[in-house]
Amino acid sequence: MGVSNNITAVLNFISLLCSIPIISSGVWLASKADTACVHWLRWPVVLAGVAVLLLSLAGFVGAYWNKSSLLAIYLLSMAALIVTLLILVVLAFVVSHPRRRRLRPRPQLPRVPPLRILSVAEEPHHQFGELGQN
Repeated sequence: MGVSNNITAVLNFISLLCSIPIISSGVWLASKADTACVHWLRWPVVLAGVAVLLLSLAGFVGAYWNKSSLLAIYLLSMAALIVTLLILVVLAFVVSHPRRRRLRPRPQLPRVPPLRILSVAEEPHHQFGELGQN
């Protein structure tokens, strides 16, 4: 077994061990579903943990016993899983950002009366006399 396969096997074994707390946290969230966010988050966390566990197992077996077909499946599936997790992280940051824009109705501005055009025949004192009245 080559050095790269040893490194891949060790990294996948560590990843396999790290998937256990992910699954455990999903099960813990399922038992503590007190908010709507936690209610919707519990099963995706469990499914992500199981996906990481299965992919790590496939990568470990493929690297340890030099099975190229398992390594090819592992490579494509891990790329898809990484992209999916990145999308979920971005979505979580967008949703939980404290200063996100909220849709609010536009405030109604007060109506401004149309401008009155003075004729040449009007005297200037009428213009200043009617300034405060309307």
